[in-house]
Amino acid sequence: MFEPLVTTKRGGAGKPRGTGLGLSIARRYAEHMHGQVGLDETAPETCFYVDLVAWREGE
Repeated sequence: MFEPLVTTKRGGAGKPRGTGLGLSIARRYAEHMHGQVGLDETAPETCFYVDLVAWREGE
């Protein structure tokens, strides 16, 4: 799901299918900042989270 160009959207009736880039880009940015993006499997609906670490230069 976090791989580039992978989408679960079906599109149709004027709705775009999606490019499959959103989650992979979000994950790349979060990891660059020493954080993570994930899927909350306990939520009743699809729910993604972003954890970022507070960091100051020199630490």
